[in-house]
Order: sequence, then structure tokens, then C-alpha cells
Amino acid sequence: MRFGWIARHVNRSGSLKYELWRPGVRHDAVVFLKSMGSGCARLGRRLRGDDTRIVFDANVDYLTPADGVIHAPHLLPSAAQRAEAIEMTRLADAIIADSPHLESVWAAHHSAVRWIPDNVEFDLVPPRRAWHPPRHSKLDLLWSGEAMKLYDLCRIDEALVRRAGALRLHLITGDLRALERWTPEARARFERLLARVEHRIEPFRGIRPLLARYAEGGVLVSPRFLENTYNAGHTEWKLTLGMACGRVALGESLSSYRAVADRAEGRGIRICASAGDWEAALDAVLDHSFDWDSEEEAARAVVERHYSAAVVAEGHSLWVREILSA
Repeated sequence: MRFGWIARHVNRSGSLKYELWRPGVRHDAVVFLKSMGSGCARLGRRLRGDDTRIVFDANVDYLTPADGVIHAPHLLPSAAQRAEAIEMTRLADAIIADSPHLESVWAAHHSAVRWIPDNVEFDLVPPRRAWHPPRHSKLDLLWSGEAMKLYDLCRIDEALVRRAGALRLHLITGDLRALERWTPEARARFERLLARVEHRIEPFRGIRPLLARYAEGGVLVSPRFLENTYNAGHTEWKLTLGMACGRVALGESLSSYRAVADRAEGRGIRICASAGDWEAALDAVLDHSFDWDSEEEAARAVVERHYSAAVVAEGHSLWVREILSA
């Protein structure tokens, strides 16, 4: 998504050519896409010696020492990763930050930083079909992501349990054995949630099947615990993939989610900064007066205008041209 879909649109324009780096081929710039470590640093130093511009694409806040409440300790960046990120930052001519939060983090350490969001390839998105929750049936809440991150649903466990008679969770994810790496307390809390709220586990089979699943209907939810430094840097992709299919989204108060809501002028998405906000948002989508047609159209429209691969590719290539001309 951060290379193939972007490259496809940039290469159509003909102003730049994006390709995978190959040894022995001269490139004007090389993007280290979520890549660091001793091997990357050695390559970066060699490329700089050949007058090649170095761009570091950062997807996690590796620069802030990890702290806060830890439910899955291995998810937090290690001291070694922090040192690797600092070295890549020192070598880079410019930084691509994957979220507004990461842009603010890296801006304190580098003079050339720009947020470039994740994108959605609309060639893969099914046509929007009008959808309303069936009357006299539970409302389907959709969550998709790595199984390791399912614990974030416990951020709203009490609100979900109070509405268990009206809601059904659909968890589109991978191997649930990943939960064995949680703390015992975290696993027990999540198991209590599933015991009290109707749910279905659906296997993640790829982006195209996921988009087809989103096109069937439902409401997206993406709660996040923000007591640690890891979650704050997440991108908007967990929401924008489904919103592209017309799904209304309820999301935590992350900077990337807030940016979507600002661009959508509050339509098609609700930002929840507190337990009370989550309660109100769930009640809103359970209310029969909710304007599904206009809200779902707004959800799709904001993604198409600001997060489509074609639009993001234009911003990406503009930043690369600025880097090359500096």
C-alpha cells in the first residue's frame, strides 16, 4: 500500500519513476520504507557517498522511549529499535511520517518531515450500496486487525456489555494464538467481554476480501488504549478502508482519526475521546433516526477526496521532488 499503489499512480504521470531498489542500479533517491537496522544504515551511508538522497518512512514512534500501561509488552519499541531509528534519522535527507502524531515526533529531531497518510486503491473498492441496519436485528460492529491488538476492544467493554442485546461484534483477524502473548490480566478481561457480547470471528484473507466484507454493511469501531506511546502513532487505515466502502466509523481520539473527521466535517465518522463519547456514539448509531444515507456517502467521499491512492501519490511525488531539488 505504501509502495505498490503509490508507484502505480506516480509512474502513470511520467514525472518520476518509482521502482524497488536493486543493487548496482543508480537511483536519485531511496526510500527506506519501515526499514532500519545495521544493514540499512550501512546501505544508507554508501548511498549518501554516491550522492543519493535518503528518505526514511517511519511508521512507529521509535524515538520516544516506550512507557505507559503495557498489555502486550513485545509490541512496544525496544531500546535497540530506538537506536536504529535515531541512526536512520541522522542519515536521512528527509522523513516521511505515516501519521500526524509521528510527524510531530520526528519534527523535533529533523528539519525535513512530512506526513503522508496511508491510502486506499479505489480500483479495488466495490461500488457503494445503500445500507441500513435491519430492524429487529442486532447492529453489526466491524473490527479488523492483527489478533495481537484485539485487546483494544476492552477500551469500550463496559459500553458494549451494556448494549449486548443490540450489538454483534464481527472480528476480522488472524491466528488467535497470538493472545497467548498477552498478560494474563489482559486475556482474562478480553475473554469476559466475549463471554457477554455476541461475536463472530472471521478470518482475514486479504485486502480485496476485506473490502468486499465491508461493502456488505455494518459500523466500524476502532477503540484504542492511549496509556502507552505505541498506539498514539497509528494511521487512519483501520477506518479509511471501511469508510471507502461507505461504512460509518467510530474511532478513538488519535491524531490520524481526528484528521479524517476534520476533513469530513464530522460526517461519516465520530471521534470518541472518553468513555462518555463512546456511549454517545454507540447510542447514535443504534437510534432509528440516524441518517445512514448521508453519513455513509460522507464516509466514502472523504476517503475518495483525501486518501485515495491517486491523491496520496500526488502528494508523495511532490515531497520527493522537493527533496531532490533541495
